[in-house]
Amino acid sequence: MPKRPDNSAIAFGIKALAFYVLLVFPWPGAVELYSSAFRGIANAALTDTFTGARVRFDPMETPVGTLNTKLTLTNRETRAFVRKDVTPWRAAYLPTATIIALLLALPVSFRKRAILTAWGFIAIHGFLIARVLILIANGLNGPGPAATLTLGPTASRALANANSIFVETTTVTFIVPAMIWMVVTMAAGVWPFAARPRRPDHVSPNRPS
Repeated sequence: MPKRPDNSAIAFGIKALAFYVLLVFPWPGAVELYSSAFRGIANAALTDTFTGARVRFDPMETPVGTLNTKLTLTNRETRAFVRKDVTPWRAAYLPTATIIALLLALPVSFRKRAILTAWGFIAIHGFLIARVLILIANGLNGPGPAATLTLGPTASRALANANSIFVETTTVTFIVPAMIWMVVTMAAGVWPFAARPRRPDHVSPNRPS
């Protein structure tokens, strides 16, 4: 008899998509609640982290959709500043929702799923911290009255390229979570698309004596 097709990949994809839609659905107040939490945590951790600079994430007076946060980088000596628009929902929440949806869809026990989701959550926030630090460092680097970092040409190009790839590129919001998901699942030995042994469709009733 022909083998039945393995639909595990399709089932995984449907579950991951369902979790993702549930997580990113625009529930009333969700965007502002997350953005407010993002600003509070970022300000508590980063306001005085950079020598000679003051870092502030503040709500926009007139937000446009999910674009609701302004980043102000101020040179403490010259009082000059640069300002950048930030979207915490896109920059931080969507990558988090992506990795969580992928891990929740794994065909494993609840306990193992919870453990892997926790590891994925930690890993994606390592990426998000690096993303914010690159954004700030790139804003503080270079000529101009607001600059507090003076990197050489090679380091400045590397920083600008990192900012272009990891901060400004939208696809990275989904590529990095997918890569983290692959590493976490393969390291845990729960790769969902691995071939599974199948039971025979028919077992003969005749047994050897």
